[in-house]
Amino acid sequence: SLEEKTSASVFAALEHPIPLVPNIKLSMTDYADETSLVFSQTKSFNGVNYAAGSAVNTKVDLNFTDFTLYYEVLDNWLSLDLGLTVRQLDGEVTLASSNETSTIDIDGAYPMGYVKAEIELPLTGFFVGGEAYALSFEDKGRTTDISLYAGYEAEAGLGITAGYRQINFNFDDLNNLNSDIDITGPYLSLYFHL
Repeated sequence: SLEEKTSASVFAALEHPIPLVPNIKLSMTDYADETSLVFSQTKSFNGVNYAAGSAVNTKVDLNFTDFTLYYEVLDNWLSLDLGLTVRQLDGEVTLASSNETSTIDIDGAYPMGYVKAEIELPLTGFFVGGEAYALSFEDKGRTTDISLYAGYEAEAGLGITAGYRQINFNFDDLNNLNSDIDITGPYLSLYFHL
């Protein structure tokens, strides 16, 4: 029952012409949200029982940093990047009622596959593309982070993109927490390309 709110994300990428040495991308995303609801039945969270009829405030705070090593497989009007990402997750989930408060930390580093594809419309500066990070554990769940976007880059290197991003955390027993969290919505991004 979380409500969608505004979050922030920043990134920097270093691409170079040295063969066999991967390019580097660093990105950071900060997301915080909270909601209040009344439990219709007694629930247990992190060893704390919240009685039926309790008004409970739920707060989710997720910060993750992605360190990506990737190769440009194609680099012309059609570009394709493939690589691996280590996502450092630092977050917590807190439930608080008038009588009880409990917090579970969600911390750890997880490897993820990375792919980005982009098509330039020749001689216009316009482009469309998509970017995805994904991880799946056989018995623990999965997480995905997918963006679809369109944008424009001026000759001076200043660019703008608008798109839609969907982040999903679906885990069983991750730090003693079962989670199914979706963070979705449109975004606007400004960047400078040297």
